[in-house]
Amino acid sequence: MIRFPVSMDAWTRAYPEFAVKASHFQELEEVGKSVTLSVTGRMRSSLSPPLFDKVTQLLHQQWGGKLIGGWHQNELVLFTKGLVVVMGVSPPLVAYSIFANSINECRTYEQDLLRLLDGTFQLREPAIRAPIDVVWYTKVVDGGILQYRFSEMMDEMVFPESYPYIVDLHKYIRSFIEGSEAVLVLSGPPGTGKTRLIRRILRVLGDLHAEEMEREWKKGRLVDDIDADNNIFYPPGLNVGYTTQAEVLQASEIYLALLSGHIGALVLEDIDFHLKARKEGNVAMYQLLAASDGLVTGLGGKKVIVSTNLEEITHIDAALIRPGRCFDTLHTRLLSPEEGEVLLQKLGHTVRVCESLSLADLYKYHNTKQT
Repeated sequence: MIRFPVSMDAWTRAYPEFAVKASHFQELEEVGKSVTLSVTGRMRSSLSPPLFDKVTQLLHQQWGGKLIGGWHQNELVLFTKGLVVVMGVSPPLVAYSIFANSINECRTYEQDLLRLLDGTFQLREPAIRAPIDVVWYTKVVDGGILQYRFSEMMDEMVFPESYPYIVDLHKYIRSFIEGSEAVLVLSGPPGTGKTRLIRRILRVLGDLHAEEMEREWKKGRLVDDIDADNNIFYPPGLNVGYTTQAEVLQASEIYLALLSGHIGALVLEDIDFHLKARKEGNVAMYQLLAASDGLVTGLGGKKVIVSTNLEEITHIDAALIRPGRCFDTLHTRLLSPEEGEVLLQKLGHTVRVCESLSLADLYKYHNTKQT
């Protein structure tokens, strides 16, 4: 269960891709104060803009209230007294959050929504979307690593138009997750979408993890996290280790957590020096290579995602990016004027772009126009 984000800042953190105008949010905020509980879920579906518009109309007819968003954002918010529905589309999935005054009300609205979508989106298999549970390793203290834990849905929209140099974004992510190679290296200037792509990969990895847990539950191998009254399984979230700190990389704890199964993926962001060759004094590389070898040889499915601002992969220790260990070294870059225009059009803006821009710049423009 999650609380409704009853401030503009909280909304932006919860739904970073879906900017709401301040005037609209004032109304939404008032409604949000009247709801206390929520349910979240997802479903596999076929989708097209006309179908999304049709669902929008049907929801409005059934529940009334006010609508924000549409197919051009792949996001929709409907709110009325005692009810807020947030729905997002990221093919082949439709995700939703329903906020109401009680769990029973949430479930009733959810069943209405699923019946509606079943006839409109060609629903194939309802499922619960679990959060991503992040273990943030911050620094070494008294021989141990200080950790902070928090959960995020990481379900913001990531459009293929944001990465035009990846031929098929969805296929690329699935190939990495399902492949035997343990490591993905992302390099490129700040603001070019490394973190955005990492979050998308973790969301897909989390969904696959939840599906596997649900299969185990259906086989009778899991008994926890069950809503017995409704016979619904709430899968545990995927545990992800995260750090940017050099001293953490030189310790063994974070790698042992990955190899032992306490975390299912490891994200190392902005660790430029610690990707360089061991001969340059990079002692952390020994730990990373040993961990990635363990994943490749014995613990399939665990992934290490590394980001760096290094421009040339020749600066990275060759052992880390060798075939069999590394899935890819992807360079994120600025989008050309033509590519920027395509993305902005996807976001609902018809505007001419005269220079190459970063994703951060393009989304800043989008968010400014939404407020």
